[in-house]
Amino acid sequence: MKNKNLSLEGFTLLELLVVLTIIGILMTIGMAAYTGVIESATRRAVEVEISQFQIAIFNFKIEEGRLPSSPEELLSAGYITRELLKDPWGEDYLLREHEGRYQILSKGPDKKAGTKDDIVKTLD
Repeated sequence: MKNKNLSLEGFTLLELLVVLTIIGILMTIGMAAYTGVIESATRRAVEVEISQFQIAIFNFKIEEGRLPSSPEELLSAGYITRELLKDPWGEDYLLREHEGRYQILSKGPDKKAGTKDDIVKTLD
């Protein structure tokens, strides 16, 4: 004989799917925001490193009477550390003359010079 007072408690499959869908949507939104924060922080780190380069170049110019030819020259003269040679994406910073002015360049996340994501500081 069956017990008719037996009640089964739990969630239906539909309820579980709805909850999992909501969790998935929230995780997607959170990851998009997190990615934006990481990209912003990385760009800010590059700007700080370029500022350090700028200070090192000015100090080099004051002491040597000329601009350095490369970041490696700044390193060998003791104006920067080895860690400052590469940007957060693992590419070398570039020093170049552009339209008669000196520039410090990071190739940016795409690792290609001359694209819109480059981070460039022109020295005055």
